[in-house]
Amino acid sequence: GTTLSVVFGTPSGMARIGRMEPALEPRFPTRVSLPDLSAQELVDFIEQAARDLPSGALELDQGLALRLVEHLNETYGGGAQGKELGERGNLQLARRLLQRAVQNRITRLFNRIQEGESLGEDPESELLTLTDFEVGAPLGEGNEQKAAIDEEVGNLIGMGKAKDWFGQVRQKVAFVEQTGTRSDLRVCLNIIITGNPGTGKTTFARLLAKFFHTYGVLSKDSFVEKNGLELKAEYMGGTAPRVKSAVQEAMGGCLFLDEAYALMDSSAGVGGAGDAFSQEALRTLLTEVENHRTNLMVVLAGYKEKMGRLLRAEEGLARRVSGR
Repeated sequence: GTTLSVVFGTPSGMARIGRMEPALEPRFPTRVSLPDLSAQELVDFIEQAARDLPSGALELDQGLALRLVEHLNETYGGGAQGKELGERGNLQLARRLLQRAVQNRITRLFNRIQEGESLGEDPESELLTLTDFEVGAPLGEGNEQKAAIDEEVGNLIGMGKAKDWFGQVRQKVAFVEQTGTRSDLRVCLNIIITGNPGTGKTTFARLLAKFFHTYGVLSKDSFVEKNGLELKAEYMGGTAPRVKSAVQEAMGGCLFLDEAYALMDSSAGVGGAGDAFSQEALRTLLTEVENHRTNLMVVLAGYKEKMGRLLRAEEGLARRVSGR
């Protein structure tokens, strides 16, 4: 009989498979590329999914659909100019936003009942509102949490330049909250921290990640710590999954890579050509850092001299790390 075989995956993943096994390509002559969804398409999906909720149909409040499109572009895309959402333009994001909005609606109605209101036939009870989707909500955590992290920063011994930098981030968040242009916060967050043992590199990186999450720059309060040697496998093809797994674990938060120069072949010395495992590790790290440069903070830490040699050996890494 006739058999139909379908292989699917991300464009980068399928390209890697093709490079690893060239004989596979001619056996799959037909290719279908599905484009990322636009903000408008995601809102269309949210509207339809809200009407089909098992708990009962809900409608978007008047004018909310248009405002949601703007919100998605500002928060997840390229701003109000309507740039594409890229890989974030997927139904997973739409489902997550709708689920959170439904939960916020339940809380909103419960609070009204607690205050003695009788909802009765109030049509608003069947609507999802701007507030439910947290459009225009303050960035980050509450004032109490921000005050606590500000105190931690203030208690740092020395580090005058670092404190000034923290202050600049606060000012930028305040500006974004006033203007609503949240896309201004989606910048490259990757940083290199150098210093001798015991100088507080890990502690400082943890504080950075916590600060960025508290002020709404990072979406998750997660800190994943790895050593460069942990990411190198003992066989070809085993390193890339390790690097990707570490990136996925830290997604939305911070990936702290200590002794990053260990990615290079130790026998060749930092700055040498490295072995195939080293090249695989660095190539994968560069790809992942580039693909997720605005929704993941990658911190490379280690000795200043060795880190300098690593950056000179791999210029692509230097271009992808803006802060030092």
